[in-house]
Amino acid sequence: MAKYYHINNLSPKFKNLFLKMVAYNPEERPTIEEIRKDKFMADIVNASEEYINFLREKMINEIENIQN
Repeated sequence: MAKYYHINNLSPKFKNLFLKMVAYNPEERPTIEEIRKDKFMADIVNASEEYINFLREKMINEIENIQN
């Protein structure tokens, strides 16, 4: 069974990017270049190795929880 998250639990930067990416009107969706330049993506690109490892472990745990 999938685990669902309430949108209020998401970071504002991620929520902003995600909502742009799933806009109903395709012309309102960002290009790949706009996504790369987004503030959320800049945070990920500039993140420390420790933070990247933390995110990796969190994602692995979430996948394992979904599979069980």
